[in-house]
Amino acid sequence: MVRDDFHLSELLVRLYDQSIRPEELAELEQIFRQHPETVKFGADFLMELHLLRTECRPILLRQDDSAELSNSFDLDLWTYLAQYEIRAPGLKRKPLSVPPPPDIEGSESRKTVHKVDKVSLTAALLSLAAMLMILLYPHLVPAPASPYVGRISRAVNAQWADPSGMLREGSDLFPGVMGLTQGMAELTLESGVKVIVQAPADFELESASQIYLKKGRLVALVSSPAGQPFVVRTPNAAVVDFGTEFGTAFQDGNTQTYVFEGEVEIRNSPNPLRYEKGLVLKKGQGGQVDSTGTVAFKEVSPLRFVRSEEFGVHVKASKGSAYHRWLAYSYTLKRDPTLVAYYTFEKDPSDSEKIVNLAAATSGRLDAFLGAVPESSRPVWTRGRWPEKTGLQFERSLQQHLTIPGDESIQLNGPITLAAWIQCPDLRAGGGHILSNRLLNGGACNYQLGYRTSAARQTQDSIHMARKKGTEDWSNHLFSKPLPPSPAWRMLAVTHDNQTVRFYCNGQLLDARPWVHQQEAVAADLWIGTDGTNNDAFYFQGIIDEIAVFKRALSPEEIQRMYEAGRP
Repeated sequence: MVRDDFHLSELLVRLYDQSIRPEELAELEQIFRQHPETVKFGADFLMELHLLRTECRPILLRQDDSAELSNSFDLDLWTYLAQYEIRAPGLKRKPLSVPPPPDIEGSESRKTVHKVDKVSLTAALLSLAAMLMILLYPHLVPAPASPYVGRISRAVNAQWADPSGMLREGSDLFPGVMGLTQGMAELTLESGVKVIVQAPADFELESASQIYLKKGRLVALVSSPAGQPFVVRTPNAAVVDFGTEFGTAFQDGNTQTYVFEGEVEIRNSPNPLRYEKGLVLKKGQGGQVDSTGTVAFKEVSPLRFVRSEEFGVHVKASKGSAYHRWLAYSYTLKRDPTLVAYYTFEKDPSDSEKIVNLAAATSGRLDAFLGAVPESSRPVWTRGRWPEKTGLQFERSLQQHLTIPGDESIQLNGPITLAAWIQCPDLRAGGGHILSNRLLNGGACNYQLGYRTSAARQTQDSIHMARKKGTEDWSNHLFSKPLPPSPAWRMLAVTHDNQTVRFYCNGQLLDARPWVHQQEAVAADLWIGTDGTNNDAFYFQGIIDEIAVFKRALSPEEIQRMYEAGRP
């Protein structure tokens, strides 16, 4: 409490009389700001002063009520009381219903005693205090800051629909509308939830436990199952989660959700508490609320969403890591619906015999197994283009190769692209067949990619493409113009739109040949490191680091981009 109560009282009297000078008002505001406990004193003083000036007594308002009301420093309450003061009837004084007391001896006149309406008086006093509080509130209580809900913890090439340009990695976040026009961002919320947003996306942070997704995709990782549920609302649905990882997308009037871990409930209303139907989704399941409000299980590709691991790869790529630059591109590439077979030859420490096909379109099929070939014919793991990456070393003399059982998804006779990263350190003996989809022992061939050298019955190094109907027919084999021998890593690619074959080396067009092609596809296995003919000269000698097969002809720009992303 301010020790000079007399001076404070003087200022309050002048405030009541409206005779206070500007510098005195500033002093009074400073006192209340530095000594919040004096606010109650000021309110009580003014009420008592009003009572004294109107010949009333403060006992009409109980002390405990006064204290309770004075401590209720809420602007809404005081505003309500001030408005009540405008509506309330004035003070009414009524004569007592009992006779007045007898005259006191010696008194010169008889005083009339009036009865005061306590309810009206109390309202008037509270209204006075309310007006004081409204006057002082903006000066005493700073405007409350918007509640902090989290921060932008990581960002990759993120551009926001924020004209101020203030949003960046590390920025604090508060409730409000946000738009991500490019890149991706990770938001770490106060609730412990991490949210990865992919551009383009429009959303609103409603609280640390709730987001309204107007457009786009996000992944939420909810780490505290015992805490408050995390809710993603969309224009037609709500996804409620108590501790798991899931992806949600809203597009074309449909809300789709995929569960990576745990379980969530998707409800057919943006209000998570008022809905007609909900559907519980467990790990590996997808669901949808369509534009009509129908809730149903739905096959949703998990590759549609960027998870934390992939986000971390993009972060490292943005900082200059060549390996992560390629890996980030690889994540994007495998989402291409025209990619039918994709092998990166990344060794899995938990299962070193399995080579996984990473193409999303054929996920779960076309995996290769080292154990499927005799032990002496298995290629061996070795270093790939970077220390962090592995590849497979193939030895021609041991006829090392891989075989993937035939599948109609890779038996292509239409437009096609074949691409591979290879290294042939032995300039005299390197090369051979890289990839072949053909019948065993020289039968019909849907497609074939090779790097032919003098050791593989060619006088000069060249890229080889074959597509033939039946038995050996060399008119259905095409070779690029010669390549200079090199022990370095090379990306070889061939595209064929059934009219023209184009050969590429390290992203650059090397050669183009007209070749009208039409044949029926045959059911054949996919061979890696050989053409399936058991001809020693055609087995591959060197390292294969990556193979991709598309059911379309990639553009020159796409081939260049593939090389730039993967160059060591």
